[in-house]
Amino acid sequence: MDLKTWRFRKVQAGFVIGALVAAYILGTAADLVPRKLDVLLCLAGGAAGWTTGILFSPKDGQFSQFETFRNAIGAFLGGIFAAEAIDLAGYIMSNDSLITIQNTERAFLFAISFALALLFTFVGRYSDSAFDGDD
Repeated sequence: MDLKTWRFRKVQAGFVIGALVAAYILGTAADLVPRKLDVLLCLAGGAAGWTTGILFSPKDGQFSQFETFRNAIGAFLGGIFAAEAIDLAGYIMSNDSLITIQNTERAFLFAISFALALLFTFVGRYSDSAFDGDD
């Protein structure tokens, strides 16, 4: 099997596996009404990690375009964080009902899903770039 066919098969397998996992997760969440938010946080964390992994691992021809995206997104998120961080921290610290075990678990679910998707995306794109010279 040549390299282009192998890459195409790898992308196809990724889409199929991703669709099956998403369908399973959403199907399971429909039965577990109290846990729907947890499932959605995992999916959101995975999508955010995947996007971040792509932005931080551009291919050879994408460096300048991705640099523009990273700068724009960084400026936007930095502005939001700088404007709201102190108010948000004060609100969280003054409201004891927000710091619960369930909310802490949800924060960890999002963070772990984000980190795993970031890792898989970055490693997949990085290892795939090792084959770029073999076309």
